[in-house]
Amino acid sequence: MQMEALATALTSAAPPDAPTRAPFAFAVRFPLRPLLRKELAEQYIGMGLVGAALRVFEELGMWDQLILCYQLLDKRQVARELIQQRLKVGASGVCLLVLDGVLQCLCHASAAGLFDKRAALR
Repeated sequence: MQMEALATALTSAAPPDAPTRAPFAFAVRFPLRPLLRKELAEQYIGMGLVGAALRVFEELGMWDQLILCYQLLDKRQVARELIQQRLKVGASGVCLLVLDGVLQCLCHASAAGLFDKRAALR
């Protein structure tokens, strides 16, 4: 797969020094390495390679997508623990809604709706 080869080539090759890159900074439109790896992980999910996508999302720290991968692998307990860890760091409406999907409880959905309304008022 070409996307995988491109992502691995970017991570394995030593980047050139700044004076070498400077003349091409505005001439070459190339995505940032994390965006390229995120797209690769999304393609992995599309092909059914959830385990490979899980590793990439974990390296990038993309917690919402990581929780989705755990749900796709039917590891709801691990997903729930990860959500609870993320809620201890800082509550977000997205985390509460995902927790609702994991626990299948409507009380979290109503709390997420209230949280988003308060955030919108600011």
